[in-house]
Amino acid sequence: MEPSNRIIYLDTIDSTNSYLHREKPPAGTIVYTFRQSAGRGRQGKSWIEVNDRNLALSVLFGAAPGEAPFWRIALLSLPMVELLNSVKVGAVWIKWPNDILAGGKKIAGVLAETLLEENRITGIIAGIGINVNTTAEELTAVARPATSIFCETGRLQDLDRFAEEYLERLLRLLRENPPPGVIRERWLAGSGIIGRTLAWASPAGAVHGCAVNVDEEGLLWLETDGGIVKVAAGDVDLR
Repeated sequence: MEPSNRIIYLDTIDSTNSYLHREKPPAGTIVYTFRQSAGRGRQGKSWIEVNDRNLALSVLFGAAPGEAPFWRIALLSLPMVELLNSVKVGAVWIKWPNDILAGGKKIAGVLAETLLEENRITGIIAGIGINVNTTAEELTAVARPATSIFCETGRLQDLDRFAEEYLERLLRLLRENPPPGVIRERWLAGSGIIGRTLAWASPAGAVHGCAVNVDEEGLLWLETDGGIVKVAAGDVDLR
């Protein structure tokens, strides 16, 4: 467990992940905002920025020797899935490695980054962005199918209250400090990815297979015609 959970609200910031990179506060620090000007996703992809509509939040974790950073992503995803279910968003599940879908459309994404000193991992920053009150018109700027809590329920959320509820659930999980094996079990229960047919965009081209496992390191196992392929990174699409 981290030594403390200091919570910082930022009225506006380029990126909550970038803030933690720059400031390097104590492990356990959580920052969040409703106004992020330069949010980003995996592989440098940008995140739609609509002031006072969405929530962006990041956590700085200490790095334990031999730890798989993937499960730090899960620590942010699991309480968000709980909260989405509680506000009556339907058909919510986690798509490897970092997307949360609702009705087959992306509603939230998590990005994990490592802090390095002399080629040694000294910390892990995990950030989550969630489309809360974004409208369908605003979401047309997103290349892939995306949605929001408002689009799924027809109800606007009080952003302050939504952030408070998420923080309550997140802090409860952080203080529980479950071991990676328990986090993995919960993630698999909330993911629904096992048994799905996927296409992985590998550097050599698309690889098609059925998801049969996400192992202790967070690697996705695809059963293909040529055998099991273990995927460490990259995009996967449902077929």
